Amino acid sequence: MLFRLKQISSYSLFVPIVSATLIIMAIGLFFLTNNFLFPIVLIAPFAIISLVSDYRYLFYLLLLSLPFSVPIRVESINLNIIFPSEVIIGLLAVLSVVVIFFQDKKSGILKHPISVLVFAYWFFLFISFVFSTMPMVSFKSLLVASSYLLVFYYLVSYYLINNEWNIKRVFFLYASSLFLVVLFTTWKHSDYAFSKTYSGQIVLPFFSDHTIYGACLSFMVPVFAILYFKSKELKLSFSFKMAALFFLVSFLVGIYLSHSRATWISLLSMPILFLILKFKISFKSLMGIGVVLILVALLNLESLAPMFLKNKNDSKAKRANLEEQIRSVTNVKNDVSNSERINRWLCAYRMFKEKPLTGYGVGTYQFKYIPFQKGSEMTSISVTSPKNNHSQGMGGTAHSEYLLALSESGLFSSLILIAVFFYSMFLGMKLFYTISGEYKYYSLMIMMSLSTYFIHGVFNNFLTTDKAAFLVWAGLATL
Repeated sequence: MLFRLKQISSYSLFVPIVSATLIIMAIGLFFLTNNFLFPIVLIAPFAIISLVSDYRYLFYLLLLSLPFSVPIRVESINLNIIFPSEVIIGLLAVLSVVVIFFQDKKSGILKHPISVLVFAYWFFLFISFVFSTMPMVSFKSLLVASSYLLVFYYLVSYYLINNEWNIKRVFFLYASSLFLVVLFTTWKHSDYAFSKTYSGQIVLPFFSDHTIYGACLSFMVPVFAILYFKSKELKLSFSFKMAALFFLVSFLVGIYLSHSRATWISLLSMPILFLILKFKISFKSLMGIGVVLILVALLNLESLAPMFLKNKNDSKAKRANLEEQIRSVTNVKNDVSNSERINRWLCAYRMFKEKPLTGYGVGTYQFKYIPFQKGSEMTSISVTSPKNNHSQGMGGTAHSEYLLALSESGLFSSLILIAVFFYSMFLGMKLFYTISGEYKYYSLMIMMSLSTYFIHGVFNNFLTTDKAAFLVWAGLATL
């Protein structure tokens, strides 16, 4: 190990307690003083000590800080930053490069099929930067994406393989902070009688949108469902089992109050996947069934279309209950949220047709899609200028992980992202069917969690946000 001080590492609770305390104090100081310097001064010494004594502690600090991190503006250098997570990610990204070139000789991580797909995905992000229509925007986006892949995927893979980090601990530390955010958000929401009208606002400042909040919570539900219901097989203590139940219930409450339809739909993958595994349906058979269902839907498109047009359930209606909000997903006639999402999807497709191989450049959709809108497809919430809706000068996003990749970095980037999803499902099913013991259920846990996100990715895109990117790339690293 690099520069480990045994005297510090012997205190297992020292770092989590100090980390959580410093994060809360740093965020509080920022809001009180509106000064970026004070939080930096508070956290920087501990970050340096962590790197010198045992760099795992810096990673634990990152896990605890991710749900708490908030966007801030540093006017002196004209930069937006998510603090403190992006500062820590930057330090760990440098460490990752050092590990790759000087320490990782035998792990074989970079040769794994998932790593090959992840590297291919990064390569096409790089190509899109080279041919970008907005080079500086794409450079910043590529730098952030590269840091996420280095830290969340590579570094997590390396230390899990070398038994230096524990799967349970990684997700438990993240969940501990996420629970406090849920508690704070729910308390704020109670001031508005839990009205769905305010569900998008009460998640601020820790989450910029209730859909990101819901996506992170839905990812954690399978984790703690498996840790609770399979605690015996996983050899967990009674106290850990009860903690898992506590987190599970809290996150389910948070999901319900988030009023995020995409989140509710993504959770439906859990019972479906459970039934598939219970009946031991192979991945090949599953793909065959999927192809048949798609073909049947396409052949009956004319008869299915009127069903969508007749659907008048509106997700924005004040008295819409849970069932009506879920059913509103297929309302493309008068649900403005759905209509605007389709508008964004069509813009992404038109951008792809203009630059099918390289895209417009990673990070550019929000600036480039506006001219691709058609008046007949626009809605009352459509953005007509990149500066009239967002203080950052942005026009919004594609509302689809796969279409965003298609428009920004081209066909191959989008196909590789889809391939990552299918391969993770294939590998998870293979592990679940062929191995025994605790890792059988860890593979089930991660496969279910990843499925919630990749289904959610049809409706939204969050791989550019640290809170969600960590869950996805670390989940793949765990597999």
